[in-house]
Amino acid sequence: MAFLAKRWYSSAILTDPYNHARPSVATPCPVHQGAVLESPQLQQLAQKARGPWKELTKEEIVQLYRASFPATFKELAAPRREYRKVIPAVLVGVVAGTLLSTFLSNTIGPKRPPTFQNKEWEAATREKLLQQKSNPIEGLSSGKN
Repeated sequence: MAFLAKRWYSSAILTDPYNHARPSVATPCPVHQGAVLESPQLQQLAQKARGPWKELTKEEIVQLYRASFPATFKELAAPRREYRKVIPAVLVGVVAGTLLSTFLSNTIGPKRPPTFQNKEWEAATREKLLQQKSNPIEGLSSGKN
């Protein structure tokens, strides 16, 4: 059963076009061979590589390797820098939402009642609550009423 699972996983890696963009760090997989030989220059190199490898230059060998393995171990282990795009996008979204909310509350939102802005109204309300004895305070601080 494990053999079938391994076989399915390896075939899924080769058939999925998006999986080879960032393969696993532990086991980098070669790209599907049909995708490697897309350019005519790589096809010529592949024909030349079928002969003796001593005739190939170091640059050609590196080019063939890069066509088969798009990333080296060092490149695979390098940290990804996606946060450089995500964090500014999130901040722009938060600032835009805050500005929109402020604009809408100032232009079409209800006006604040005058009771919040008037100190005499607040004092009269407190005095009325004390006369009605609403929410009486008991204990040590009850003498302040």
